[in-house]
Amino acid sequence: MTVPRVHRICIGMVFCILHGFWDEGEHLSAQDRKIDSLLHRADSLRNTDTREAFRLAAQAYEEAQDRKLLHDLAEAELILGACYIQLGSYAEALEHLLRAGDHFSKHNEEDARQRVSKQLGDLYWADGKFEEALAHFQEVYSYGLRKNDSALILDGLISQGRCYGNMNQADTALTLFGKAHNLAVQSGDSTRALVTFFYIGDVFLYSGRAGEALEMFHELEKSLDSPYLSRQNAASLYQSMTDAYLRLGRGDSAAFFASKTAEALVGSREYNRLANLHQALFRIDTLRRNFRSAVEEHLLYQSYRDSALQSDHRKNLANLDIYRELTRSRAEVEELSLENQIKDMQIRQRKILNGTALVVILLLGALVVISVRTSDKIRSQIRQLEVRKVQLEEANGLITLQSKQLQEKNKDLENLIEELRTTQQHLVQSEKMSSLGTLLSGVSHEINNPLNFISGGKMILLESEAAPDAHPREVLVKREMAYQMIDKGLERATEIVKALMTLTDIGSEKKEMTDIEAMINGVLLILTRKENRDVQIERDYKARNRIPAYPQKLQQALINVLENAMQATLEDHPHPRRILVHTKESRNHLIVEISNTGFPVPEANLDRIFDPFFTTKDPNQGKGLGLAIAYAHVDEHYGSIRARNLPDGVQISIELPLRDLD
Repeated sequence: MTVPRVHRICIGMVFCILHGFWDEGEHLSAQDRKIDSLLHRADSLRNTDTREAFRLAAQAYEEAQDRKLLHDLAEAELILGACYIQLGSYAEALEHLLRAGDHFSKHNEEDARQRVSKQLGDLYWADGKFEEALAHFQEVYSYGLRKNDSALILDGLISQGRCYGNMNQADTALTLFGKAHNLAVQSGDSTRALVTFFYIGDVFLYSGRAGEALEMFHELEKSLDSPYLSRQNAASLYQSMTDAYLRLGRGDSAAFFASKTAEALVGSREYNRLANLHQALFRIDTLRRNFRSAVEEHLLYQSYRDSALQSDHRKNLANLDIYRELTRSRAEVEELSLENQIKDMQIRQRKILNGTALVVILLLGALVVISVRTSDKIRSQIRQLEVRKVQLEEANGLITLQSKQLQEKNKDLENLIEELRTTQQHLVQSEKMSSLGTLLSGVSHEINNPLNFISGGKMILLESEAAPDAHPREVLVKREMAYQMIDKGLERATEIVKALMTLTDIGSEKKEMTDIEAMINGVLLILTRKENRDVQIERDYKARNRIPAYPQKLQQALINVLENAMQATLEDHPHPRRILVHTKESRNHLIVEISNTGFPVPEANLDRIFDPFFTTKDPNQGKGLGLAIAYAHVDEHYGSIRARNLPDGVQISIELPLRDLD
């Protein structure tokens, strides 16, 4: 057996198996359609042909049970329960309906569950248990309200009204029938509108309000030609009108509507209605004192009542025969179904055994082929491994040589890195010394001014003492001027010393609550006096004064950023020389924005100005470390620093946390 032939056999088997599954799927789909058809026919016949409806529902139940179609099984249970209600077998009906309700509740099929609730209400109504029926009708009504379904709302209201009427709660029944009538009129449901109108009149009649009942019955009489009312409706209406006139003691009117009732019941075999008619005629003749006729009517009443009892008895016997026949048929169907299931299981077992044997044979053949091909592959792989082993040995020798070369290069790189680190430290220290030189230059210039004031005052005092012949008042004026100059010089010197104390009192290398505004003011005081820089300083402080910071590092960062801004304003630029320092708070951070007039930074360089050694100045004017050091010190505070161009200059923003994050 060659490999291609084995493949062809395997493909053929797979095709056969898939073809079998396809046929089975088509068969299952046809069965589903058959079950749906059985359920639909059974539901349409359950009120007219109970025997046939029961048979179809039982057949659908058995097939759904075989297929384990739980939804169809519950639908069949619902129809069987309705059939049992028609047959008067309330216990069996309750059992089927409860099982259907459990399934629909478990699977959240609310529409179907409400149909079960309606059938349960009908069951309890037929059994005379009006309170139990009322609970189910109220549930149907509430569900209709949630869905805004007028048909369900009307059914719920009418059924509840009938329950309250039979429970002698006339006021509640009238309220419910009234609501139902109004809703039926609004929704255009003429049949329910007429039925609810009649129920309202009936409640008036049996609650002792015969006059009001007659008003409604006469109004309803105008609609007897309507296609929505049958002959039975007319008979019921005339019979109620007859009863109302009898309650009012109006025999002639009662006799007239009794004759109307008799016309409506011509040819009818409804013995209960006929018995009620002759009972009414008996009461009319008694009221008129026609005793002979009254006796005849009473005899006819008893005759029809006996016929009604016999009819009910025959109907009950017929229902019992149907129930027994259907129960026996169902048992036979279950027995046949069980036999079919056994046969199906046997056939499936044989198919499974045959298929299993064939699969085992195919697997064995495939294993043989695979083992042969695997052994060839293994021998080929062994040869390849031997070749690779030789190649790996050669590669290992080359790697060993390269490793030695790399180790030597690593030593050279380490030496170079150490040299670069030392050079960087020197450059950083040089930048710090440059900042210190900036401070010292500013201090020396700033101290000279108050010293000049003091020196000038001293000269005036000496001159006043060297002129003894001068007028006393002139001497007094000169001395007052000298003292003012000395005081002004001392006051200015004191301010400078305080500013210097702020700058030089850097504390320890631990974080301290630092007065950021005082630090900025001190730096500006020194930098603006350096080399007589004519720069306009604007301050806009809108943040708290103190934040946790390393004073020395934060001071160094501010000096570098402000010095850079000062230098930018000194360039040849048409705008006035101006620096704006603005502070504010945002999201638990303090933000210092330093804006200067001048030329903007090229967009390509904005992201590089904080890089070490990056500078656009001449080599003898800067090393490119000022902003890099500022960036490093701000980063140590868990802050951020960034630059952006303005229409007339550049802005650098420093963002620092308001609370200690260490």
